[in-house]
Amino acid sequence: MNAQNLDSALYRYMETFLGPLVDANDISQHNELERRDRLHRFFLSIVGSNISSVYRRDAESAIAEMQKRLASSGRNTQSAIRVSQLFSMLKQRDASYDWWPILNLISESSSTTAASVAYAGGTSTSSFFATRAGEMERDRERAMQMAENAMVVDEPQSAYSVSQQQQQPAGGSDETLYRMLPTYDAADEMALLRDLIYVMQGIDGTCVRWNEKTKMYGICGDMQFSRPTREMVLSIAELGALARNVQQYVMWVENSGRLFEQSFGSELRQELAAYFELVAGIEAKLANIPAELRPGETLAGASLRRVLGWTSDVRARLRLMNVAIEGVRDGLGGGVLLSTISTLVEDGDPFTQQFARRLLATASAPFTGILVRWVTTGELVDPYNEFFVRESSEPDKLWAKRFRVVRDMIPVHYDRVLTRKIFQVGRSLAFLRGACADSEWVTAQAPQPEPEDTADPRRLEAFVYRAAASVNARLMRVLRENFGLMRHVAAIRRLLMFEQGDFSLSLLEVLDRHIARASRSILAHDLSAALDSAVRSSNAQYEDPDHLSALVLAFANPASAQSDGMEETWENVSLRYVLSAPLTHVVDADTLRKYTDISRFLLRLKRVDFVLNSV
Repeated sequence: MNAQNLDSALYRYMETFLGPLVDANDISQHNELERRDRLHRFFLSIVGSNISSVYRRDAESAIAEMQKRLASSGRNTQSAIRVSQLFSMLKQRDASYDWWPILNLISESSSTTAASVAYAGGTSTSSFFATRAGEMERDRERAMQMAENAMVVDEPQSAYSVSQQQQQPAGGSDETLYRMLPTYDAADEMALLRDLIYVMQGIDGTCVRWNEKTKMYGICGDMQFSRPTREMVLSIAELGALARNVQQYVMWVENSGRLFEQSFGSELRQELAAYFELVAGIEAKLANIPAELRPGETLAGASLRRVLGWTSDVRARLRLMNVAIEGVRDGLGGGVLLSTISTLVEDGDPFTQQFARRLLATASAPFTGILVRWVTTGELVDPYNEFFVRESSEPDKLWAKRFRVVRDMIPVHYDRVLTRKIFQVGRSLAFLRGACADSEWVTAQAPQPEPEDTADPRRLEAFVYRAAASVNARLMRVLRENFGLMRHVAAIRRLLMFEQGDFSLSLLEVLDRHIARASRSILAHDLSAALDSAVRSSNAQYEDPDHLSALVLAFANPASAQSDGMEETWENVSLRYVLSAPLTHVVDADTLRKYTDISRFLLRLKRVDFVLNSV
């Protein structure tokens, strides 16, 4: 946006709230015009500046601000200590959660400073900054007073072992707050580092031990540390808890894990190996440091802050691994496992995306192997039922019900069209091998993927589409040319649906003579003779012998074939078309039964027309 457009936009913005000027040339409007010019310059200074937020997005800063406000308001110092204790309990519940937005909201909602009241009340900018400057000056004086009090304190006390008499001394709330917060460390940094080396390997130390209730490592209750040291120790100790959880899952996978879980566990083992290699490197640095430092010596090569920095990336990876483990621990494996990891790939953090893609590539290797064998041979090799295609309990129905799709096992990154294509390709190959006796083509000429197709999900998807087109074309060619599927369909229309009119007329004439001549009942062989006679006396005699042999005239209900009346006999007669394998798997018995019912209805209509024309 250029300067002219920016000026116009700012003036329009002011007019939205202040209203337009009636006449800019009017002397009475001179002060208002001058005020708006000042506002315009103020807005330009804001737009041209690089002002960042004065608040740090840090939960510790929010807690410190709340404690400072409680202390400055003259309340009981125990309230400030209680805030710190409550926050520690929250962090133990979920150490990875970002508590800053909630704490900042609570802090801002409870703020009753003069500056916030003045700002909410719409006071001028100058009075707001004057009030804020006064508060900053008072804060400075309070900090200096606390520093002076610190010089006369004999021994700092722990915030967790203060007696009731120490909570309200005569020295004032600021001095008490300072005395209650621990400002010293119960153990030196070298001892803590050696302790944390054990903790990072899942072994309890002297100062840091495992808490079975919280499932985390925590500092022993009788050990007191300053807040920065405590935070660094707990952050490093978190690595031990995360690694311990991953180790337990890997051990479970080795003993009773399914195929996909074993593949996922192998990637976790590699990550754990890299983690323990890092721990060994840190331990080697500590081994070069003497147990007792002489005056003037420092920890060369290792310190709490350095260890915290060295382990930042591995901590993020361990957290992601724990998130994935919690998502698949009680799941069904297979597609559910891949879906859980795939959701991490969609994360906006590049580090999370990269790590999740590596996990997904390793965990999906068994899935890709089962899929490739399914779409190239039609064989379903899934010993743990982790693939989304399952073989049903009706293997005789090779096309319609032999295989089915389990929707809950479909990975989320596989859309509906791709899933249907995968299912159709494998089912068609299995049908060609099992029902059409075309195993030679499946073995020699079925589409095969290139090595790079299985490594890239997009190339694998493209291969599935190519295989679907090739296999479906082969299946239709075999059904049409080798088994005459479309010729049988045309014969059903001509004979069973009575599209060939002379055949239906001949059948009615022959049936009418046979039923009328039968004194009491008509037998099954009489119906067969009537059908042969109707075929020979019509153009149906020129049909393919396979089609004529599939045509059967029989009783719809053989149990009631011995009827006493002509009408009952006509109601019980039906014309059927019987297919042979493998066409019976494509056009199943239920479909042929529906065609038979339609044929019976048409036969009655034809008889009504025949009787009416005979009168």
